[in-house]
Amino acid sequence: MTPARCRQTIVVQRNMRRPEGRLLIQLAGLVSIWTGSIGCGGSSHSQGVDVPPGHVAVLQAAATTVPAGTSRDPQLIIVPPSMGAISTLQVDVEIAATMATGDTDDRAELALRFQPVADRADTTTAIYFRIDLGTGPGGVLARRYYFECLDPTCTMTTSIGTRTGGEWTSAGAIITEGTFYTASIAFDPMSKTVEFKLGSNNTTIATTTIDLLQTSTGSPTIAPPYDISNESFMRGFLEALVHGGSTGGGDGSVDARFDNVYIGTSGAAPILFDDFEAATTFDAAKWIINGTGASISSGTP
Repeated sequence: MTPARCRQTIVVQRNMRRPEGRLLIQLAGLVSIWTGSIGCGGSSHSQGVDVPPGHVAVLQAAATTVPAGTSRDPQLIIVPPSMGAISTLQVDVEIAATMATGDTDDRAELALRFQPVADRADTTTAIYFRIDLGTGPGGVLARRYYFECLDPTCTMTTSIGTRTGGEWTSAGAIITEGTFYTASIAFDPMSKTVEFKLGSNNTTIATTTIDLLQTSTGSPTIAPPYDISNESFMRGFLEALVHGGSTGGGDGSVDARFDNVYIGTSGAAPILFDDFEAATTFDAAKWIINGTGASISSGTP
């Protein structure tokens, strides 16, 4: 067994480079849901919480001379434990290493996607709530997004709803590479709100709430053909991504670690879905793997 490692807790929101959406992040470690104040107990980290050693999911992506608008990524798609739509997605996540040149973008993310069943041949009517951790202006950032796609490849997007609470802006929150954070997207299907939070050492760093039924300049309310009902829930997923910008030609790589995945369905409180301790390979009853670069590792390398 390796020594217990320290983690920080973040609550973040989804959407990268798109308008805001609501996302909730909670702490998971020795206790399952962010409860009391837990110190680092002699860990080499100065902040965070003690968590038991164990396995983590590793998602890695790397590419050189990335063409404009293209991506290289492994993705873990959640197989819900019931037919209910995932309304809360919470996970511990770490950017172990990241590198980007030119306008290449690299990030780790967790996301929820909604889209009417009849429209899923492309992304034209898709809605995303997403949290991204990755490089950006000013360093390594945690950013939250909420947006709807306007074309078949989601190249054109618009934010939806209005931010009604919290101070977490689209500029993002500065985080530290090599540190675990806890991130969660919390969508309330009754009030049609989404909450994004970022925290560390049981202290909230940033939070924001989005009301999807209120409009603001350049950010419409939810309206047909877009839909966020249980019937239109499509998937929840974890991802590591290297993406070429509008110019392209840059290089990028990202090494992301995920642990302690909690999900809540149809507005219910989140429960532990997978902590990756049961095996050294992904459970096919819980995960669908897209792409290459996904593995389970025994703790922090």
